[in-house]
Amino acid sequence: HVSMRLGACHAYLGNIDRAKVLLNEALEIALEHRLPRTTDILNRLCFVGIRSGDIQAAFEHARASGLMAEAQGNTLGVANSYAMMSRTRWQAGDLAAAEFFLEEATIRFERFGSRQGLAEAANTRGELARTRGDLEAAENAYIEACARYRSIGSNSGMFPQLNLGMTYLLAAKFSQARATLDMVETAFEKGDRKAALLVIRLAKT
Repeated sequence: HVSMRLGACHAYLGNIDRAKVLLNEALEIALEHRLPRTTDILNRLCFVGIRSGDIQAAFEHARASGLMAEAQGNTLGVANSYAMMSRTRWQAGDLAAAEFFLEEATIRFERFGSRQGLAEAANTRGELARTRGDLEAAENAYIEACARYRSIGSNSGMFPQLNLGMTYLLAAKFSQARATLDMVETAFEKGDRKAALLVIRLAKT
């Protein structure tokens, strides 16, 4: 558990190599003792794979997590696995597979009643639509994601809000983009998210 938490912290901070070492240590222990948290560790390794550009390894970790969750009868774990597989296929440029996996994730999030999962799925649906160039569908998906995050009181809604602002820019809806990005900038200033603030300020210039 300690290795998993430390690995997750290093991944969040961008220390990818250290995160890999710690999460693999945690995975080895979890597999040896057949711990239920194995699926969580595999999903975190998937995230690290995406961050490091090792998309195939990320996909394999997500798939392994899903198979294990299915064997445990863990519907939410299976849903999270499909969601992660969707993101890996998106990163690999395979939008058809990404959309298939996202639909499978959404069905299971709905079945389980995971409001957090449905919010994340809506944001990913926006990412896929924006990648295809369907800006209207992307806007609608990001708006849905923001509403879903608000309904559970989560600050994570700032990320689809940022995506929405960037989509407004692409669609040349400049007044809406400015208002949206101003709102996100204020929120990120309070949270001291320097990288996100840089992106917003460059977009607004």
